[in-house]
Amino acid sequence: MSVRIALNAARALVTIGALAGLSGMALAQGAPPPQPAARPAAKPAPRAKAPAAITVTNGRGMILTAFQVVGADGKAVGSLTKPLPAGKAARLGLKGAKGCTYTVAATFEDESEPEDMALDLCKDPKVRLVD
Repeated sequence: MSVRIALNAARALVTIGALAGLSGMALAQGAPPPQPAARPAAKPAPRAKAPAAITVTNGRGMILTAFQVVGADGKAVGSLTKPLPAGKAARLGLKGAKGCTYTVAATFEDESEPEDMALDLCKDPKVRLVD
């Protein structure tokens, strides 16, 4: 058992001596000590792309007579061209959409107008109108 310990100790000393010799050799040649590898910079998250179209679903019990999508700059980027019956859905193209946040406004056959809603249409391009 003592022979094995002595053998392992001798190997450790040889390894330490070799590493010290290499370290001294690098310093003697004027080379700077090795530096840890730098991590590559994290890539920024990709910007969300403005939707080209959304789906509007009328979940109320009456006809949706008007629906408009307005961008952050105040310009309308989409609106329904005809009334949307209760329980139906329509695809609505958005022209000139930029960014993700839009305000949607709706009017129903009873002339009720729910409060305008600010939505992130990049996260979810589906608008469901319910009671």
